[in-house]
Amino acid sequence: MQLQEDSQALALFTTTASGNTANNTINTSTSGCDKDFLNKVSATIMDHDLPCYAFLMRFASFKDIRTWGTAELDPVSMREIIETGLRGNIWGIDIVVNRLVTTGTVFSLSEPRFFGVMPIRTEVMLMPDDSPKEAKIGYVGYEELGMAAINANGVSKGTHN
Repeated sequence: MQLQEDSQALALFTTTASGNTANNTINTSTSGCDKDFLNKVSATIMDHDLPCYAFLMRFASFKDIRTWGTAELDPVSMREIIETGLRGNIWGIDIVVNRLVTTGTVFSLSEPRFFGVMPIRTEVMLMPDDSPKEAKIGYVGYEELGMAAINANGVSKGTHN
C-alpha cells in the first residue's frame, strides 16, 4: 500500500510541476545534485513566499551529497555522513529519499498545509485471509484515499545529469 501511495504522490508532483512551468520553471543542472542546484530548486518555491519543507530524490541523486567535502560541509556534518551514510537535512529542509523517484529528478516541496491534501476516506482495514487446509495464515488490506494539489506553486522540479 505504501508503494502505491508513493507512486500516486509522485504522479501528482510530476503533473503539477509540469503543468505550472509558467510560475515554477524546471531547474536543470549539468554538474549533478550540488548545493547550487538544490538552492535553485528550493528558491523556486520560496519565491512565492512558501516555506520549503523537503527535497524528494532518488538515492542516485543523494549519492552526490555524500561526496561533498569541506567546501560544502562543516566537520560535524561530514562525520555524520561518514558514520551513517545519511544527511537528514540541509538549510532546515528535510532530504527524503525514495526509490520510485525518476533518476536525475529532485522535487522541492512546500509544507503540506501550503501545498495539498490527502483525504482518507477509509482507514487501512486488515481482514483475515486464512486457508487452514493449505496451512496459510494471512491478511488482506484495503485503503481508500485521494490526493490533490491545492497550490501548484508548492512544488518545484529539478533535473540533473
